[in-house]
Amino acid sequence: IRASLEVMASMGFDRFRAHKALRVVRGDVERAVLWMADHEQDADIDEEVSEGRMRELQDEADDVMTEDSEPTGEEAFQRLVEMGFSEELVQEALEVCGGVFGEAAAWLLGDPYGDSE
Repeated sequence: IRASLEVMASMGFDRFRAHKALRVVRGDVERAVLWMADHEQDADIDEEVSEGRMRELQDEADDVMTEDSEPTGEEAFQRLVEMGFSEELVQEALEVCGGVFGEAAAWLLGDPYGDSE
């Protein structure tokens, strides 16, 4: 989880929230970002949770992933913008990734312009 946390922190995500999200989704950065977007308004987002509550959150996250509930179209666009990406970059990501929300989120979380080389 440590490397994934560093990736999310380097993107500007709050370290506590990112760590909590990564624990919920068992270390998957893409799923952690999606979880954070879905739960950013939760009253307990900035609070530690018990191990029992963590297991409940993990089970809920697993259930969501099996429902194949990725947003599409305008909803996908808005969710990615709400995650802090510019409208222009979100539009490009969705175009590059054929409108697939999860792939666009992963593209945005990576190095979209290949500048890291």
